[in-house]
Amino acid sequence: MKKVFILCALFFSCCFAQAQYTITQKANVPSTSRHHAAGFDINGMGYLGTGMDDNGNNLNDWWLYNPATDAWTQKNNIPMAARSYCGSFSIGGKGYITCGNTSSSYLSSLWEYDPAADSWTQKTSFPGAARRHPCMAVINGEAYVGCGDGSGGNYNDFYKYNPTTDSWTAITPFMGTKRHHPVAVALNGKMYVGCGHDLNGVKCNDFYCYDPAGNSWSQIASIPGIGRIAPFGIVLNNTMVVGWGADEGTTNYSDYFSYNETANTWNSYNFTANVPLFASVFFTINGKGYVGSGTYAGWCENEFYEFTDASTSVETLNNNVAVTVFPNPSNGQFTVYG
Repeated sequence: MKKVFILCALFFSCCFAQAQYTITQKANVPSTSRHHAAGFDINGMGYLGTGMDDNGNNLNDWWLYNPATDAWTQKNNIPMAARSYCGSFSIGGKGYITCGNTSSSYLSSLWEYDPAADSWTQKTSFPGAARRHPCMAVINGEAYVGCGDGSGGNYNDFYKYNPTTDSWTAITPFMGTKRHHPVAVALNGKMYVGCGHDLNGVKCNDFYCYDPAGNSWSQIASIPGIGRIAPFGIVLNNTMVVGWGADEGTTNYSDYFSYNETANTWNSYNFTANVPLFASVFFTINGKGYVGSGTYAGWCENEFYEFTDASTSVETLNNNVAVTVFPNPSNGQFTVYG
């Protein structure tokens, strides 16, 4: 039996549970505390390494995180020069690091990591100007990399990488202001990009959606919080969750937000249990999000957190009939299954 209702917000609020997120601290990232590290997930495991320590030294170590045992294992160091501020992503059982900077230069190289062999292979370099602070997302087996900053200032160009052909293709440039330190999230075949610094160093809270089908951008609702740089971006229960990050100084933000695609609205949450992080590594494994390393109050941190969507879509009404509400949360029009 299925019935569709359009209900007022008051009654609607009694019929479903809004998303609730549980944040649990896990085993700390081992070795040196760092910010602007690289990381990704492959086959149910997390990987994290490179970055910069409190003394301004770039790092080249590499670590595996097993969520089942909450344990870290050191892998072979990366074979290229120590670096930080890279872009990183994974496709088809392989991981990739591109762009960033060493102690002396901006980078455009692309390296592929094979977890089975614990080895790296250089691939075709990113075709845009060498840069650091790019953002990236993976859609349908291809990576989208763009924005960032380098010797030419901030950038808004974007490129698509196909690992099968080891080739890059330019796509329509980002429609927002040129910026670095933005975040990108892939969701339901589209890419969402927002936050970061613009050309004047202004912290941004605006967000945009890229649709590969039309090679086009459109603006969506801005996050309700203050503009910020280097927030995290993960997907939980088919919902984009963005947050934390910091300002130009030593102020970190503890708020985070979930995006309702249907209503084009954001829900706000606040984290108070420990320290929110800036310039962290983030990825999703088996439906759970992981955020770790970065800085707090200007100092490098090694905290590592697990994000879980603890909400439920099943409620019991006064007549004791169990129903499922979809979508949850809803913008006021939804379907009840019972």
